[in-house]
Amino acid sequence: MDEEIELLRKEKSDLKEYNEELTARAINELENDAKASEESLEEYKKRVKALADES
Repeated sequence: MDEEIELLRKEKSDLKEYNEELTARAINELENDAKASEESLEEYKKRVKALADES
């Protein structure tokens, strides 16, 4: 019985660690996506301004 409890505690700990790792990866991916979107927006603004300046 004690052995089963210890195994469950270890599994819970491992799952918590795995969840924290996945959360950190997801946050990193979202930050990278946001940065890429911001850079794309800035490039778009530059192109629009260049087109407006040509007119």
